[in-house]
Amino acid sequence: MKVISVGQLNRYVKTVLEGDKNLASVYIGGEISNFTYHYKSGHMYMSLKDESAVVKAVMFRGHASQLAFKPEDGMKVIVRARVSLYEATGAFQSVCHKRACSTKVEKNRCRRIRCAWV
Repeated sequence: MKVISVGQLNRYVKTVLEGDKNLASVYIGGEISNFTYHYKSGHMYMSLKDESAVVKAVMFRGHASQLAFKPEDGMKVIVRARVSLYEATGAFQSVCHKRACSTKVEKNRCRRIRCAWV
């Protein structure tokens, strides 16, 4: 029996998730909850949820600064993200890497940035 450390397990699972081409760029539709904007880093942290599940999400400063709207709890969005695992905590997450569209944003503007509608 081979015993592996927690760190080895998390590193392996992260490698598997990030190596899957089907998870490298996915559109995820859901409702924002637990939204937090970290002023110091410029990163945005949130959960995306629907009727049956929740996934943690992060948008780093470079992409967060390009948003055409201010995210807030209860907002329905579609984000383009890659699926990953935060090794330190073992938390499964989506890393948002393209602009997100809110249902509050005009449809034509949303189409120009290549997002779908909820």
